Amino acid sequence: MSQQESGVSSAILQEQWFELRLQEDNSVAGFLGKLEQLVSQLTPLGCVYSDEQVIAKVLHSLPASWRHFRTSWNGTADADKTLVKLKQRMLDEDGFATWGARRTDTEERGATKGGRKQAVDVEWEERGGTAVAARG
Repeated sequence: MSQQESGVSSAILQEQWFELRLQEDNSVAGFLGKLEQLVSQLTPLGCVYSDEQVIAKVLHSLPASWRHFRTSWNGTADADKTLVKLKQRMLDEDGFATWGARRTDTEERGATKGGRKQAVDVEWEERGGTAVAARG
């Protein structure tokens, strides 16, 4: 790759880096994957980001609905503010939010039979964290 091509590629990738945001309808895993991909593509082009810079990028890329997450992260002990822990906490948070959405959806739909609404119990399964509806 020529120096000119490298410069163009670097500029395009840096633009993608600065524009990357977690959208409400996107998965956290997809967002983090795209971020990691950009970092790995930019590194050989001389654009090296420290973990602290990546953490700042992630936190500033979160939508307003993640305000509570940012507040919680800011209250975390400095020794625990690592990129690995940030990613894990985000994936955990996304899993809880997804489970909560399934739970709400299941409860709202309920189950009707003969005009009577049946009880719908939703429980958290320790293995896998999926919502399970049990009709009673």
